[in-house]
Amino acid sequence: MKDQSSFHVTQGLTVMVPRTGKAYPIPCDEWCWIKEKIQRFSSEPWFFHTIGSIFIGAALSTFTTIFLETYAVQNQERTKLIAWGVFAATFVAGFFCLLFAHKERKSKREQSGDVLAQMGLIEQRYEYPIQSEQEKEITN
Repeated sequence: MKDQSSFHVTQGLTVMVPRTGKAYPIPCDEWCWIKEKIQRFSSEPWFFHTIGSIFIGAALSTFTTIFLETYAVQNQERTKLIAWGVFAATFVAGFFCLLFAHKERKSKREQSGDVLAQMGLIEQRYEYPIQSEQEKEITN
């Protein structure tokens, strides 16, 4: 072999040796604790969800007023037109706030899932898989 840092596989593939560098040893119980915390991690978009719900509630109450025609003013046609405008604006704003909250929640879930997948790949590098506390009790 010419190169000491790699070896050749029979199919002609070259397997590269990882670079050396600093590493932190971490106890298995701390690793499992971090994994459990990431699984529970939740950054719910409460602000957009709350604002969206408020807008949808305002839209529904405005629509109820339009539907029942309970206006206590003299110029009802103009008031009805304004009510329809308020209904449309609050409904659209509420819809987009809730849509944004849903997309943000999905994005956060994917991010924590990516970290857990990477942690699973790291675990597969070792001969003995890391066991959770429940798995340890079952095997003992």
